[in-house]
Amino acid sequence: MRQEPTGIRRLTAGEHAATQDPMVLAWSHVYLARIYDDEGNPEVAKMEYQSVLSVEGGPEQAKQAAQKGLAVFAGDKPIARP
Repeated sequence: MRQEPTGIRRLTAGEHAATQDPMVLAWSHVYLARIYDDEGNPEVAKMEYQSVLSVEGGPEQAKQAAQKGLAVFAGDKPIARP
């Protein structure tokens, strides 16, 4: 398992959070969700995807990516795992 993605994590929480840039904040949550999902941590991935949906003024494409990711967890699509 890789180390915590601290560079991206800093953009989503704490004093360096991109709260003034909804595009950066939303996409940072999307990328973190994908990393956590790839590492086999679906609960944290879901939380990150849900965070995207709460970013006020976030880009529609990021919200669509989050909804697609959440749909996979909801069983709307089969998950191909080796």
